[in-house]
Amino acid sequence: MAEDVLTEDGTITVRILNGAQFTSRNTRARTVGALRSELDLPASAEMSVNSITVQDDHELQDDDIVAATLDNKNGGKFYLVPVK
Repeated sequence: MAEDVLTEDGTITVRILNGAQFTSRNTRARTVGALRSELDLPASAEMSVNSITVQDDHELQDDDIVAATLDNKNGGKFYLVPVK
């Protein structure tokens, strides 16, 4: 894993597609699967990091851009992610 920029509480910051915009979120998740669990996203949602479709074992890095879609990318459902 590339060197992460950790905050004081041991989290990294990812930008998550939330509706039509990206929102920043601190997370302790280090993989897409852990982030999926943290955000309670269904296993059927397709996950993309930095515009590349990835699997749950993909390692997250600080400032990654994450999107979750269900169905197809052109007409699928986007998940709204609560910002804490």
